[in-house]
Amino acid sequence: MAPVGSCATAHGDTLATLADRLASAFLNDHASDDDSSLVVPLSAVENRTISNASIFEENYFFEWCVWIGYAIYGLAFGSWGLIAIGGLLLIVASIFGVTGIPPTEAQALRSRGDAYRSYQARVSRFIPLPPKRS
Repeated sequence: MAPVGSCATAHGDTLATLADRLASAFLNDHASDDDSSLVVPLSAVENRTISNASIFEENYFFEWCVWIGYAIYGLAFGSWGLIAIGGLLLIVASIFGVTGIPPTEAQALRSRGDAYRSYQARVSRFIPLPPKRS
């Protein structure tokens, strides 16, 4: 179990790092020196990610994959390894209930309105999948 957990963690960490770099490059490309607000066309967001999904959802998903790896690794140590599942559950609760997707989507709805609602209808909320065709 430990080698599988290590591989899963490394894979998730690599993809999370790549998603972070893509997001950072994207935000730098769209930052304006004379305006502190960041207004980016949604089509541009979809085209600058690993899977053409939302930048933020990709990051959340790959971070979650890292914690899945930790949990798998922890299970190699018997019943004490069950503690690692607590971290995984905490991350999922955070992403879906506190600091992750809900506040990100709420801000996007406030700033973009119907354009973001249309975007939500096309992309997966958490798992980075290609956009649905309309």
